[in-house]
Amino acid sequence: MSTSRPVPASSDKIAAFKSRIKTLGRLPFKIKDLPPTPTESYLCDFCAKLDLRVESFVVQPGDNEHERENRFRWLGKLSYIQQRLHCPLCRLVLSTADRPLDQRNPSHIADEDPAVYARWVVDGQEEEPHPAREGSSVFRPRTRRILIYSDPQTFKDGYLVLLGDDAPSRPYFGRMLTTQGQLDAAMLKQWLKSCETLHGPECDVSLVPAALLAKRIGIFRAIDVDQMCIVEPPEDARFIALSYLWGRNFAQLFTTSENLARLSTPGALAKEKLPRTIKDTILLTRMLGEKYLWTDSLALIHDPGFQYHDDWVYARASLTVAAALAKMPMQACQESAKSQEHSIKMLKRSYLG
Repeated sequence: MSTSRPVPASSDKIAAFKSRIKTLGRLPFKIKDLPPTPTESYLCDFCAKLDLRVESFVVQPGDNEHERENRFRWLGKLSYIQQRLHCPLCRLVLSTADRPLDQRNPSHIADEDPAVYARWVVDGQEEEPHPAREGSSVFRPRTRRILIYSDPQTFKDGYLVLLGDDAPSRPYFGRMLTTQGQLDAAMLKQWLKSCETLHGPECDVSLVPAALLAKRIGIFRAIDVDQMCIVEPPEDARFIALSYLWGRNFAQLFTTSENLARLSTPGALAKEKLPRTIKDTILLTRMLGEKYLWTDSLALIHDPGFQYHDDWVYARASLTVAAALAKMPMQACQESAKSQEHSIKMLKRSYLG
């Protein structure tokens, strides 16, 4: 049985293949390269037919959400949408498509002009007693949002949501950031307070196995954000936990038996070159009025034979901060993923599907 040998590729073919790989998931334009927004702003024929209204984003009694989610609307080729800049909804779709490469999840098919679609998906759900089974509960959909996606998947899926200020009620709807790129610490504090004081026993039931909530074993350390050093908090102390990526080929500070005494000196961490992710979370901890921050690189002793155990920490934390977009620890939590602002003044009476 003969087997064919691979045919050597020419340098031109290799270069062309590399070029194709590099362009997968990239768009033929960027929002900043498009012409300026026209002075006149009105819906295009495609978007006008969607007939969106405020009530469209609220699930009404008797609505069949399963049947609705299986329906979709074709918005046109991406190049067509690019030409309809007078349409505020098309501009929102373009802002969804134009995002950094590390925030995309493209297919393996290179297509610079994919078809773009929209369909409804359930957003907020509310728990209520089951009508037929006593002691059981059921989740009822209350709100919906619009999923924007392409075929083939040239850009990562995006969502269009109704702002709470325009909705019949604020829960489950979106909100505008009061300060560009900054967290609203007062709102976070209110959320924590509401959860701890108003939600009752339902929020006290942990999703973590009881064994992980038992009394801690060994020494627990954390950063004292006021003294800027490693300390051993009291047994019942509240603390915030940070979850982030260490990254590769990056030299950052780790606590060891050799430097523990030095890092436990008040002010020691203020003199160190800490990753921006940790520095930002230290600032957030202070803004929330908390004293202790746990982060694995500094709260654990990284000696030879070190074993990583953090389940107990995340189970007990008052709040866990996840640096979900940061690929490296030097990325800041405060940076905004997009510098462009896009608004939609009014979508006339509408309905999608």
